[in-house]
Amino acid sequence: MAGGLRIIGGELKGVALYSPPVGITRPLRSIVKKSMFDVIGADITDASCLDLFAGSGSIGLEAVSRGACSCVFVESDPEVFSILQKNVDKIRRYVDNSEVRLRVVKADVGVFLTAVPVDSAPFGFIFLDPPFTAQAIAERCLGLLAAEAGWMASGGSVFYQFRGKSDIKQNDWRVIDRRTFGDSVVVRLMRIVDL
Repeated sequence: MAGGLRIIGGELKGVALYSPPVGITRPLRSIVKKSMFDVIGADITDASCLDLFAGSGSIGLEAVSRGACSCVFVESDPEVFSILQKNVDKIRRYVDNSEVRLRVVKADVGVFLTAVPVDSAPFGFIFLDPPFTAQAIAERCLGLLAAEAGWMASGGSVFYQFRGKSDIKQNDWRVIDRRTFGDSVVVRLMRIVDL
């Protein structure tokens, strides 16, 4: 089971999640997750979410616990994907009688974003938490999300976590909120066309 990985708020607070083996992913620390959802607040209610580089799924599942109506999880690593699937299946048992829609996609995030948006799109919240070594891939994802391709809801936000020495190189986004946690930074981005 999880080595301390849990849902920290909402209806499913305290539910333990399975964790990928140490070193394969970089789990989001509880303090970072709490801060992110403090920024979102009640706006998560009935929102449609997309969790890119989903890992264990803890960010998207936290959104569901706090009231999101749907979440699509995208992960490419086979071992991590199996953990993600176990976590989503576990949460489905808790929300079985609700209108919550959960979908797990095994795909490269860059390839996924070049396809036609899935039926849950457009998304009000997109969580982009790539490996810290994947800055170029993350920048490409931001470019794809900024395009008028139907991924983003009008007024939607991207929460992007990256290593603190990096910065956003995309002109299509405005930083709405920025928080630093040790060597990582989480920013809330909105497309300039939506402001």
